[in-house]
Amino acid sequence: MKKPSWTFQRTPAMGGATGEAFVNTLFGTGMKSAAVLAREVIQNSVDAAADSKKVKLTFRRVTLTGKEKRAFVKSLGLDTEFLK
Repeated sequence: MKKPSWTFQRTPAMGGATGEAFVNTLFGTGMKSAAVLAREVIQNSVDAAADSKKVKLTFRRVTLTGKEKRAFVKSLGLDTEFLK
């Protein structure tokens, strides 16, 4: 699996929407976090679909602990990007 890379956009000198602006908008719906995430994934997948083909999504919820959680965090690069 290819290791993901994180790209963070700097805020322009004249201002701009920070990541916080999007979080506030999404959580302002009153929906639970998982529902907001699912809605965004569905919408982004439909928007990206080639030639207006139907999109099939399957969701499953998994709780990771211990070694599995550490491996997941490491594989996404979260241990180096967010824990400094």
